[in-house]
Amino acid sequence: AEATVLLDAPGTQRASDITADGRTIIVENCVSPLVDCDVGAVSTDDPSGVEMLLASTHNEFAGTLSPGGEFLIYSTDEFGPRRLVIRPYPNVKDAFWQIPLNSCSRSDWHAEDEILAYCDDGRYAVTVSTMPDVSIGVPRLLHRPTRNTFTARYSARRQQFLSVRQLNVNNQAIVVTNWFDEVDRRLAARPGGQN
Repeated sequence: AEATVLLDAPGTQRASDITADGRTIIVENCVSPLVDCDVGAVSTDDPSGVEMLLASTHNEFAGTLSPGGEFLIYSTDEFGPRRLVIRPYPNVKDAFWQIPLNSCSRSDWHAEDEILAYCDDGRYAVTVSTMPDVSIGVPRLLHRPTRNTFTARYSARRQQFLSVRQLNVNNQAIVVTNWFDEVDRRLAARPGGQN
């Protein structure tokens, strides 16, 4: 299939999520990387521009939708150092709820009632109840990154975090294809097999 340009705007854009029907892409629109960022939506049916959902003097970035598409969570410096905020979607101005964590760069909805927060001091699970009203649970620490860990993603398939650590200092980039096949092979070769 041929690639289609959906957004050609000045600055830096990054797609952070897409609606379940594939008709709207949630984007981060920044003047430059991580500077003056806002969250918007682009229609795949009419990609003539970005509908800005969250545009202010604060940085808003890394917006993701709940599995049902009723809520948007994003990171912002509006309420403190990189706080996670949930808003109803698409009516983001109607209400908001803060996750009680600081220095969180992004989050993923793990399930309709739980988010995973990626913060500087660790990865947290936070229960989010949306019925009858929104309520936020107490964050539960799942994973604390070790020194030189620069990313960790949750694998729903494996129900565990995969961390990437910098082991070398000579600026080499190592690309691993078929990542899960490699992980399965290495785990099977360990004493005791897979765990």
